[in-house]
This record gives sequence, C-alpha cells and structure tokens, in this order.
Amino acid sequence: MLNQVEIEVSERDIDELGHVNNARFLEYFERGRIRWYNSIGLFGDSSIGGRFGTVVVCIKINYRRECFKGDLLRVRTVPQSRGKRSYVLHQEIRNDAGDVVSDAEVTSVVMDLDLRKTIDMPAELADRFANKPRVEDPIRLKEKQ
Repeated sequence: MLNQVEIEVSERDIDELGHVNNARFLEYFERGRIRWYNSIGLFGDSSIGGRFGTVVVCIKINYRRECFKGDLLRVRTVPQSRGKRSYVLHQEIRNDAGDVVSDAEVTSVVMDLDLRKTIDMPAELADRFANKPRVEDPIRLKEKQ
C-alpha cells in the first residue's frame, strides 16, 4: 500500500547553507510513516494496534538533491519487507519536478507497550506486507503496475 504526504519547506527547515537541513529529512520521513500507519489503522481512533507499538531501529538515508524554502515535497511510503518481529519501509521524497531528493530504508520492530519488549508481528500488521520479497525499488515497481 503506497501512501503519500505533501510538505512545503518552511523557513525553519533551512540551515546556514540555505537549503533543507539533513535532520529535517528525518522529520519529513517520520511524517510519511505516521501517515502510512494512520492509513492502515495502526494508530488513531480505529486502531488495530491494541497494546503494541513500533520502534525505529535503523534508518539508511540517501541525500540526492538540495531543497529550498517554498519547495513542495512529497513523501512516499511503501512496505518493503518483513521478518518475524521487524519490517522495512521504503520511503522517497520527491520535488515538484518528480526528482527524488532523498530516499530511505527504515527498519522497525514491534514492541509490547506494557512489557517494553519486542514481540512477533501481529497479523494485522504482517498482512500489510503480504510476504513480499525484498525488491530494489518498490515505489517504482508499484508505479509500473
């Protein structure tokens, strides 16, 4: 399930070099993940989550192009692969021209919120991945379909 959120670059996102600070990209990716979680009902009023949550354990980010104040960016999130207790989301940020300005692979684990320990992935979340094998670029594959 592909999900997208739009973000307009604000003055607070700009660093002393005049472009979006690398730390802001982490925030942009987080907003994209939150939107994806909400779209599948993991959090919020229609939560399938119960007493489990997700915790990011690794983020691999590529910075490909500069972004500037006023740019309209689209953060795209798609499930990439899953294991027994963890999963990977692939994310891209594209500018108005459609260029990829940054992309990331985000690995998270599922955690029991009461015990504060990792647990096996609940079926409601695992089903979102449909046992897809790891692919090089799931967003581009999704666009071709």
